[in-house]
Amino acid sequence: MESGRQTHAWSGTARQLLDTPKSLIEEALDAHLKSLLNKHAAGTQVNAWSEEIEVLRATFRDLAIARPDSLQWGIVLEYELPLEGGRRPD
Repeated sequence: MESGRQTHAWSGTARQLLDTPKSLIEEALDAHLKSLLNKHAAGTQVNAWSEEIEVLRATFRDLAIARPDSLQWGIVLEYELPLEGGRRPD
């Protein structure tokens, strides 16, 4: 039975990743973790997300120079593995 709950924290195009304020992406990541584990992210998790968002943004800014079409690529953050009870790949 489908729960209707979103199975990932954030998704969009590379352009949307670049245009969305980092704080909104981090809030979506934290809200998804809260929905899975009923707790908010701690310091090390928040720091990891912040660093990963910056790496993704820098990578897509650089990639867009050589491959402008890359800005239309889809990105999914913190997706759950099917049939794994909320486990997410690293």
